[in-house]
Amino acid sequence: MRVKCKCGARGKITHSDPVSDDITRLYVDCPECHTRFCTLLSFEKTILPSRADSLEWIRGLISEMPAEERQALLSL
Repeated sequence: MRVKCKCGARGKITHSDPVSDDITRLYVDCPECHTRFCTLLSFEKTILPSRADSLEWIRGLISEMPAEERQALLSL
């Protein structure tokens, strides 16, 4: 992962500190201007769910269907 300093140089992440499941505080040193700064990295959204999550979701939908609809689906 690349973290850019305000001077434009690529900073080096020295360590990180998890704030929550979705947020991590990154501590960064800039080799060009020698600034040390802290920035937050956050998780926004899943673009493509894992196959395991998708299969579980599909299984849940099928298990909630009436028996005749399940049979019709299997005959496709």
